[in-house]
Amino acid sequence: MIYRRCIIDLIQKRIEVEEGEAIPKEASIHNLIFPMSHSLNLWILDEKLVFHNYAASDLPISKIMDERSSRIRPDILVCTDTQDGIVKSVSLIELKRPFTDKDDPVQQLYNYVNLIREKQKFLEVPIRVNETTMYYCYAICDIDKKVENLLLDKSFIKLPLGMGYFQYNPRCNVFMEVRAYDQIYNDVLGRHKSFFEKLGI
Repeated sequence: MIYRRCIIDLIQKRIEVEEGEAIPKEASIHNLIFPMSHSLNLWILDEKLVFHNYAASDLPISKIMDERSSRIRPDILVCTDTQDGIVKSVSLIELKRPFTDKDDPVQQLYNYVNLIREKQKFLEVPIRVNETTMYYCYAICDIDKKVENLLLDKSFIKLPLGMGYFQYNPRCNVFMEVRAYDQIYNDVLGRHKSFFEKLGI
């Protein structure tokens, strides 16, 4: 729990990174969630991701699926809840700053989902997706009025307590959330606050 307290404090410091800093904010948060080690911090986004069967960070999709022609690369891809070789849940995380029409993380996430649904089999592990696999997609970016209007135009629903925006697409089994960096910090701190208070850390 002390380790988690330190990581959460680092999140707060890194979301305050200004434009022009040596390490951009999205890269800093990415490295906290998926460090170059065996100890992943996927709990920052969702506790369920801790119990994963497969996880990849910043790998070209051609190294994940049997798709040699594509150059796209998800920031983070996680497979959980695998049964009899079938992945029940795929989580995709895209960290962006800023959110632009040219570099739209919502569209990027749908591109990843469509490719995974088409190719089905993973290269490094003996697992595959099928038509029942659910996709949980997270786009993390700076949210301003322009982004808010764009999301509402795409039929996203504003979450209560200012926790971001949500969309469910039953056509391809996609649950998608768009959240700001400070919302990620507030959420993970809120989930741990009672533990920290009891431990006095």
